[in-house]
Amino acid sequence: MSGGIYLMSDDGLVELRESAYKDEGLLQGYLATYPHLLAGEQIDSEEPRRWLLVSREFGIPMSEQGGSQLSLDHLFLDQDAVPTLVEVKRHSDTRSRREVVAQMLDYAANSVAYIAVERMQEAFARTCQSRGADDVDVLGEFLGVEEDMDEFWERAKTNLQAGKIRLLFVCDSVAPELRRIVEYLNAHMDPTEVLAIEVTQYSGGGSTALVPRLIGQTAEAKIKKTASARTSKPWDEVTFFGDLEERNSEEEVAVARHLVDWFRSHGFSQRYGRGTRDGAMVLDLARGGHEYSLAVIWSNGYLELRFGQLMKAPPFDRAAIRNGFLEELNRVPDIELAPEQADLYPTLRLALFQDERRFEMLLTAFEWFLGQLPAE
Repeated sequence: MSGGIYLMSDDGLVELRESAYKDEGLLQGYLATYPHLLAGEQIDSEEPRRWLLVSREFGIPMSEQGGSQLSLDHLFLDQDAVPTLVEVKRHSDTRSRREVVAQMLDYAANSVAYIAVERMQEAFARTCQSRGADDVDVLGEFLGVEEDMDEFWERAKTNLQAGKIRLLFVCDSVAPELRRIVEYLNAHMDPTEVLAIEVTQYSGGGSTALVPRLIGQTAEAKIKKTASARTSKPWDEVTFFGDLEERNSEEEVAVARHLVDWFRSHGFSQRYGRGTRDGAMVLDLARGGHEYSLAVIWSNGYLELRFGQLMKAPPFDRAAIRNGFLEELNRVPDIELAPEQADLYPTLRLALFQDERRFEMLLTAFEWFLGQLPAE
């Protein structure tokens, strides 16, 4: 250990010397309690990153059906809903040079492939509950009163689908070998951002100081990734259908247009996401003093059914009604939604509904949905 910092107090100058953490758990606890240690102002000086803790020891599945088989130290979201995976290791742990890098890439690959946004929402709610806080209040304070909470989670989903995530190695001291690996990965993984943060501890005279320092953000990589982030803008109907047409067949685009016509004719409104890669058209209906967010059409060719949102308003706050809607959808040939999907956000390919019979049966299921709603 070497180096120190000096604290001016009423009793004079106090020297704080670099000191080791007793264990990784101590540093992990600091990050959960004081996320500012993740050096958000160093990552982006123009728009300093702010952090929302989703969960400690976040479980990452390794298959679509698998349980939580990998355990990430921390999962955060920043104010742009970019999932930020944090792994903590002390310098004395020699695995930080090789095994931990492979472990983090394993986390990243499985996160993008298998984490559903509702899984993050559930974990965030549990985190808030464990702290005696309400998740809606915490998220509202984080975003500000003008921000849409549903839109925030939709952006998190879009970022995951696009691989727009951030990997942070947090250490008390970053080894030169790890620094070289991080710089290389950050320069060549786009849109994923890979960084290390050195959080050095200094102690002396009964005081402790923690000093974070960003590692691995080369000037070239910073310019490239910042420019990419700044290009994000809200979608509208013209840009949405333009992207849909570029990425899908004429038949799939026709399905989307017919669906939109049906939704509009039944009083649904449209709003659009702000994803950097995939456009989202969200279909909402106001009825009986409640808002029902039924579906999202994605410009990558998918139709999302929003059971997780429907369950917030009657009568779909009752499992029996949601299950009834699920059964109506499963009457459509080749749709086989599992029972647990009645609480989630299942997706279906638009291509499935190129067949006229399937399309008409889908609309029949939507008519059943409308029949359950309260009167105007």
